[in-house]
Amino acid sequence: MFDITMTEGKGNHPKPVHEEVDSDLSKTIYRSYNIPEDKLWLTRNLLFYTLQHKVNELTKKYSQSDMPPPEWVFTVGVGYGPGNMHFMQRVYEGAFEFDILYNDKSAVNRITSETLDAEITKNSADFKAKFAKVFPRQPPFDDPKYDEFAHVMFSNILGGVGYFSGDQVVDRSKDSAYEEKGENFWDEASAALKKNIGSKEGPYELFTTTPSRPFFPRGFYWDEGFHQLLVADWDIDLTLEMVKSWFNRMDEDGWIAREQILGEEARSRVPEEFVTQFPHHANPPTLFLLIDEYLNKLEAYHSGKTVEGELYSHIENNKQT
Repeated sequence: MFDITMTEGKGNHPKPVHEEVDSDLSKTIYRSYNIPEDKLWLTRNLLFYTLQHKVNELTKKYSQSDMPPPEWVFTVGVGYGPGNMHFMQRVYEGAFEFDILYNDKSAVNRITSETLDAEITKNSADFKAKFAKVFPRQPPFDDPKYDEFAHVMFSNILGGVGYFSGDQVVDRSKDSAYEEKGENFWDEASAALKKNIGSKEGPYELFTTTPSRPFFPRGFYWDEGFHQLLVADWDIDLTLEMVKSWFNRMDEDGWIAREQILGEEARSRVPEEFVTQFPHHANPPTLFLLIDEYLNKLEAYHSGKTVEGELYSHIENNKQT
């Protein structure tokens, strides 16, 4: 069991200036819904629907000249009750700050605003110290002024790590054996691609880096090898978990779809013509770059040479096996 706490924080709330005050803007506004499990990912759509419904109701009561101020118009309203989708809204004027704390109810040491601030400061310092060790500055970028840029770039790589699950669309109709048959094979394959014919397979799961989780919420086979070359220096255990996840996506013929678009939510961010995966389409096997890198690191470790990056906990934990 878990609980979520929104602290009072700091900031000023709008003062009532209109009779349309169905919500006290000095308090948290709360609305709940019961949503089908397979539609829970449509949070933004539901939020926009809720706001639009509120606006429509107000336009029936008020003209444009006497409409309540935006801070009252664009609220989710009040709707207390059980549900599996909950909107919590705060309204402020000017600068503000508050914390959202997520705690296991059985935790002995609970997260508070004070401990959160302390941990953020500590983690930031630890990150910078480890980054300097793992990725020491190299000419011509050895000036400290490049540090912040490098920190942000690498943080975006780690921030793009995500777990995805669901079915995917595959067209195996052209060639179940993945072999070119006949001189017109590729012409026919191109025609099939335009028709976007396929069927759902799965469900599957994937643990992977992404170029951007909000805009590209899927795994890219080609990209993964290059992303992991950086992650492997930072945390080889994390890299191995993602590489294993990718190889678990291999079918009985050794094929791995070049784009892992798992589930309805991921498909909603992909143009329709790119959704279907074809077994006769493949990407260069860049994950083998990681296997080669891993073997080099193991050799360096066992030969007593200095290994930049994370020393591997799985080596230490399995010395006796």
